[in-house]
Amino acid sequence: MKRRARAIFNDDGSMAIVTTKKGKRHSKKFYSVSQAVNYCAENRIEAYMSKR
Repeated sequence: MKRRARAIFNDDGSMAIVTTKKGKRHSKKFYSVSQAVNYCAENRIEAYMSKR
């Protein structure tokens, strides 16, 4: 089963993957999209962009 996460682009050009576990937020910051994609694939995370 894949875990759901949010992908957020920051002002400094970095990308953060934000997951929740037991009600607590955990974020991991990446400076390249390919690193973020590999991280999600290795850890069974399904990231999506918010529609705002």
